[in-house]
Order: sequence, then structure tokens, then C-alpha cells
Amino acid sequence: MDYLDYFDWMLYQNADNALRYRIIRERRDPIQLYTELEFRERFGFYKRSVLALLDMVGPYLEHNTNKNFALSPKLQLLCGLRIFRTGTYQIVAGDLMNIHRTTAGRAFHSVVNSLLAIKPLYVSMPSNHEQCLQNKINFHRFGAFPNIIGAIDCVHIPILCPPGDHNEIYRNRKNFFSINTQVISDANMKILNVADPIEPENDNYQFHVEDNAEGNEVRRSIILNYFS
Repeated sequence: MDYLDYFDWMLYQNADNALRYRIIRERRDPIQLYTELEFRERFGFYKRSVLALLDMVGPYLEHNTNKNFALSPKLQLLCGLRIFRTGTYQIVAGDLMNIHRTTAGRAFHSVVNSLLAIKPLYVSMPSNHEQCLQNKINFHRFGAFPNIIGAIDCVHIPILCPPGDHNEIYRNRKNFFSINTQVISDANMKILNVADPIEPENDNYQFHVEDNAEGNEVRRSIILNYFS
């Protein structure tokens, strides 16, 4: 190490230990910043759709105080949608709205929880015999399939290696970490149920569904004949 390297190292140490003052950044509003097409490319929704979604999840994103320049529900939602859209790091989504990455991370978790709060209103299995019968009729019209109330498919969603001692249970047979997730939809491609795995390392386990008319579990092997 020569004297120039030592001088740079000393400056770095002094800068790292110096008292840091909080800087309040001027936040950007993507709805005002981008055109309709530019906005949809970045968030996957049109502006009117985001505003409609904001009306539903906004109450769950409100802060109890106006102190410390709390992030508005609109910017929280946009931050979450940006991460959903791109799968990018929180710091990248935060830079788009000029907020810190930790703020973006908290906003993302709040958005996820708010969406889960309204999930039962839009994602649910048929709750009575009439709804099941209508699903059967729609599937029969679609492809002459009898006695079907839902179409099932599963997908491995790639994830980073989880921390902890049990991360290997998320490694699948293709040798990458993932969450094996089941989705059920009706004939109109409306999602009826999303189920996480019980045993992540097992690709052949049976899923269960709780939202059904009888209140019992519906196993994957008999879902097509349910209410037949």
C-alpha cells in the first residue's frame, strides 16, 4: 500500500464514521411523470386500473401518522407493482420514485399484505351447488369436458436460496430453488384458488383446497369429480 492508497483509505474511514444527516428527497409520482403507454410498460397496468386498485387497498396502506414524511398509499402501491412487474431489487424500484431501498422494502411488504387482505373477495372456490353447476356448464361448453369445476396446473416459481438450515427442502428435481405452487381456474380463466406446497421438496404431493361448499378438504385426485 503506497501513501496514495493509505490517504484514500483514511478518507473512506472518516466518511464512513461521519455523522450522517437525513435527506428528505422529493418523491416522484409515476402517474404524473409517464404517459399512459410508458406507465403500462413499467407497471403492467393502465393508470385507471391502478387507481381502482388503490381504492380497494388504500385503507390498508394508510399510516397512523403524518410524521416523518410517511409514504402515501399511492406510492406504496406503485412501488409494490413495480417490483411485481420487473422482479427487480428494491433499490431499483425505489430509485424510480426517489425513495430509499428500505422504504421500498417496507412498502412492498405492505402491498403484499393488503392484497392478501382483499384476496377472499376475488379468489375463492365455488361456495354452493349452483356455482359448481355453472362451472361445469362452462367447461362443457368450452371443450365438452363433463363434471369439471376447475382446471389445475402447477408451476415452479424460482427463488433465491432461502436462509437457514432447511433451505435444501426448496431445491427441486431440476436443481434450482423454487416454490411449487398450484393454481385452479374456471373456464373463463378466472383464478379460483392458489395453494402453496405442504412439502416443498416433494413434486408429487397432493395439494388441498379449503374454500369449498362442504367445508372439507378437496384433494387433487378428486377435484374434477367434486359435486358431480
